[in-house]
Amino acid sequence: MKIKIKYDLLPLLSIAGGLLFSLLFWDQAPGLNKLVYSAFILLALLLSRNVPADKVFALYAAIHLFSALMIVVNHSEMAAWAYYISLFAWVGRVHYPLLKTAGTAIVAGIFRFATLPYTLFQRLKRMRIAGISLRPVLRQLKYVLLPAFILLVFTLVYAAANEQFADMLSRLINSILDAISLLEKIISVRMIHILAGMAITAALILNYEPSSFERIESRLTEALIRKERHDRTKSALHAFAEIFSINLSGRKMALKTEFINARICFALLNLLLLFVNVLDMITLFTKGADLNNPSAALHDGTNALIFSIVLAMAVIVFFFRGNLNFLSNNRQLKLLVYVWIVQNAFLVLTVALRDYHYIDLYGLTYKRIGVGAFLILCCAGLFTVYVKVAATRTFFYLYRWNAFFWLIFLTAGSAVNWDVVIAGYNVNRADRISLDVDHLMGLSDKAIAILHTNRDLLKKQVAAISEQDDRTTVPKPGQDSLKQDAGALQLEAAKEFSEQLESKIELFRKRHEKSGWQAWNLPDQRTARYLEHIK
Repeated sequence: MKIKIKYDLLPLLSIAGGLLFSLLFWDQAPGLNKLVYSAFILLALLLSRNVPADKVFALYAAIHLFSALMIVVNHSEMAAWAYYISLFAWVGRVHYPLLKTAGTAIVAGIFRFATLPYTLFQRLKRMRIAGISLRPVLRQLKYVLLPAFILLVFTLVYAAANEQFADMLSRLINSILDAISLLEKIISVRMIHILAGMAITAALILNYEPSSFERIESRLTEALIRKERHDRTKSALHAFAEIFSINLSGRKMALKTEFINARICFALLNLLLLFVNVLDMITLFTKGADLNNPSAALHDGTNALIFSIVLAMAVIVFFFRGNLNFLSNNRQLKLLVYVWIVQNAFLVLTVALRDYHYIDLYGLTYKRIGVGAFLILCCAGLFTVYVKVAATRTFFYLYRWNAFFWLIFLTAGSAVNWDVVIAGYNVNRADRISLDVDHLMGLSDKAIAILHTNRDLLKKQVAAISEQDDRTTVPKPGQDSLKQDAGALQLEAAKEFSEQLESKIELFRKRHEKSGWQAWNLPDQRTARYLEHIK
């Protein structure tokens, strides 16, 4: 089923989108306006072109509308990232329906904005006003643009060489600026905002000519096919293999030689990673995950994990790029690859344990949550690499499914109010962990209610830190008798914390009072109700 509508609605929808854009976003923070604008784009896409009512279109639309809803529900930075990335993926997939991957759809969606001037120019050439075509007039511009650019370059050069000419050019530019200032009085900034909204709406709903992205992906498949190698049709990857293979004499590397190289490589890599994993296991279960310096242990383990996973995928794709997959006696080689994947999964587990111990000691932060998120993505990458080897898939398979999983994972992460989770987790475990009050105060306004409710606890923590710092401070010579009273320092630190918290609350109140219905979101509403209640 396809929805058909006349082409003439496109300019009207762009104008309506510009007016709605200005109404929703003029001097307003993100909130309900994002969801309303996304709903309008969905309606405009359905009205402006033949949109196939298929499952992929519905899936991408649902992902984007969910991320827009999460901006209203959670109002987090992750929700904002998910909103824009899912918007590009959705629009790119709608206008280029032959695309198979989320990653390419995102690139295509971003590319639409970069090429918007060209698209609008092509639309103007097709437009007719009162039965008169604009094509003959606009066609003449191609004879003007290049000469105008060359004239501008030489004008600047001559102005640098001749003072009189530069003075005349300066007076001409000032006259143009005066004319622009007069024009600004006639055309308000609000009008410019409306025009910007029209341009953004046009970039999202105007369909393009057939895309090179579609043509490229149409030649790519997930299933790997056995091919005969010919010297005249070598791929770039095969040429790379010849350069860095053991066959340094320049002769074509035989498939049997490549098979032996792969077995030796994966056997040695398994032994190396086994040695590293055994050391990790001994450290974790005998020394408690490097309690002396858990931060360094976590960061070093994460860096090693990044390198190991990327290296694992690169090496596997390198050897299993072609006919090595179809050898009848490659079971032993595949077994070595599976063992290496399992060992990389164990490396993921050890880093996860380090992250757990670190959180157990010092509480939650965005970086520690990010480590956990990356570990989940690593597991997904390892699983797709396993499928690639077991089911004889191509690199395109890895790209397609990992890009889609990243999009889903980012959208799912936007469903969590992470600031509230971090603040609540750390405060509830104040008797077990060392609270970082500065970090808690740096969270967004969504954490105000938790911070204010536990202000006495945080004051004690600030005072305790102040007392500890005073004890560890080495007095300067001649100032032993001028030490301040420890109680006074603690009171001063607690007072400073209270002032910072009240300042944070006051800034939120001012911002919330200026916000209209367009910026409405659930976390701000809850914070406002809490502050109204404590009055």
